[in-house]
Amino acid sequence: MNASAKNRRIVFPSAGVCALEESEIPVPGPNQALIRTELSLISTGTELTLLNASAAPDSSWQDILTYPQYPGYSNVGTVTAVGPGVAPSLVGARVLSLGPHARYVCRSVYEMIVIPPTVASEEAVFGIIAQIAMGGVRFASLRFGDVVVIFGAGLIGQFAARFARMAGASLIFVSDRSDFRLSLLPAGSSFYPSNSTRENVRDLVLAKNRSTLASVAIDTTGNPDRMESELRVLADMGRLIVLSSPHGKSTIDLDYVNIHALSIVGAHNFTVHTPSAVPGNPYTLRHDSQEFIDMLSRGQISVKGLITHRDSYQNAPALYEMLTKDRRNALGVIMNWAD
Repeated sequence: MNASAKNRRIVFPSAGVCALEESEIPVPGPNQALIRTELSLISTGTELTLLNASAAPDSSWQDILTYPQYPGYSNVGTVTAVGPGVAPSLVGARVLSLGPHARYVCRSVYEMIVIPPTVASEEAVFGIIAQIAMGGVRFASLRFGDVVVIFGAGLIGQFAARFARMAGASLIFVSDRSDFRLSLLPAGSSFYPSNSTRENVRDLVLAKNRSTLASVAIDTTGNPDRMESELRVLADMGRLIVLSSPHGKSTIDLDYVNIHALSIVGAHNFTVHTPSAVPGNPYTLRHDSQEFIDMLSRGQISVKGLITHRDSYQNAPALYEMLTKDRRNALGVIMNWAD
């Protein structure tokens, strides 16, 4: 590596501002590896909230809305150096990690997933988003034949729909305001897209499910004002899984919840995944990202149709501006870190 080389990374120096900055190339510490980034994926929900400080003043988001912010947590690249305690044989490996949007990142080897040659980098980079959806769907305790309503057809909603089908759901209704995002759902008789600007998904569920409401609803929108109406798609003893990170407080009719014996289940990624694998519960964060990579390798899932934008990291400010203005036609937004 050129001794005069510099790192480049994306930064939100203040609310509403995205920029590129130079920094020193990090040096890997114990049990870390230095990764030269190939691709990184924008998590539009999280990153736009951080960029635009778009959360209520009394939201728990306020605890992390400090600047500067260095966004990103979906990174694929090649290991170029390792720190103490790491086998030198890892150098040259292509890996998925939680690294931010930067040319070089240092990450713990315990979070990295080595990507096999059979899996393309632009598919592997979805492995962290898929992990979030996988954990939430598992936490929903789906049973064979369950009817599920998913609110939001962004990336997490797209993966939640696919994993719900794999977990045994017979009918999956997906509500979103974008016809484009809804068009990217898998084809087949199990999936029912519903544009929330034109129809009430509750009515659609009743029409397609023999006048019976759903057993499970999954929120991926983060809109606190929607939680109350989302409960109304559930049959007695139904479960609302909050897979998003709501941007404020919700008002819920607890009497309605009580009468219908409904459950509201928080499913934050770091909580639903066990910190360490134990007998009967091997489902760590790393486990689910590895499972997703294995599913790609086995041909059990494909994400190529979810990629809507490919661009150079050098155009990051324009990309974030575009997403802030209107992200209805954006889903998988991948940045290439080639020089």
